[in-house]
Amino acid sequence: MDIFEDKTHGFKRALFLFDNATLHQKQAPDAPSAHKMVKNLKLIWTPCLGGPKMQNSVLPDGSVQSFYFPNNHPTMPGWFKGMQVILEKHGLFFVPREW
Repeated sequence: MDIFEDKTHGFKRALFLFDNATLHQKQAPDAPSAHKMVKNLKLIWTPCLGGPKMQNSVLPDGSVQSFYFPNNHPTMPGWFKGMQVILEKHGLFFVPREW
């Protein structure tokens, strides 16, 4: 800013914009991240290889969104649900599947 003011002697106005998007990429290893999620069911999946499972999320209505099937699920205990299952549950995505 000082360089701009020195060069223009205070007779010019300017708007400076800065893109700090790279600063917003740091997050906890268990934070939900749609960017890293896989589409389909996975037995063992975490957002970071060998890292912790994603923590549950809270939806705007206050209900909890779990990204993994519960450990007492009859066929897929602890499996990652995958984006497709999560979106279907909320009526946002539908593709017939065979399983």
